[in-house]
Amino acid sequence: MIRPLVVLGATGSIGTQTLDVASTLGLEVLAVCARDPSPALAAIAARFPNSTVVATGGSSSDRKRFSEELGTRASFGSDALAEVAATPGVIVVNGIVGAAGLRATVAALEAGNRVALANKESLVAGGPVVKAVLESNESE
Repeated sequence: MIRPLVVLGATGSIGTQTLDVASTLGLEVLAVCARDPSPALAAIAARFPNSTVVATGGSSSDRKRFSEELGTRASFGSDALAEVAATPGVIVVNGIVGAAGLRATVAALEAGNRVALANKESLVAGGPVVKAVLESNESE
């Protein structure tokens, strides 16, 4: 049985392709995350109505509008991103550009989740950190 997915960078190329595959295969998408509470993220939220939706940025007015549209499904900020990445028993597809995805990668690995890493920056910039987390999980 395939674990549910958490898709970080859901509005980007990797994220949208991952969601297309998930739809085709009938996989559960537990959470979708993007930088901005944009119309593209709202469309993804509509496509996956049982998913948690996280936006790490956006203006206060954009966040308010998004919260009004999605209610309790909407969360905001980097803490919310790390929290969904650390949800037990999921596969985290990390397509966040740049070093912004490092914290979520570490949170996912610390939770014992599988990570499908689609950004090289997490390993280039944070390779020693990621390796240390993996090694500590292996020794437990």
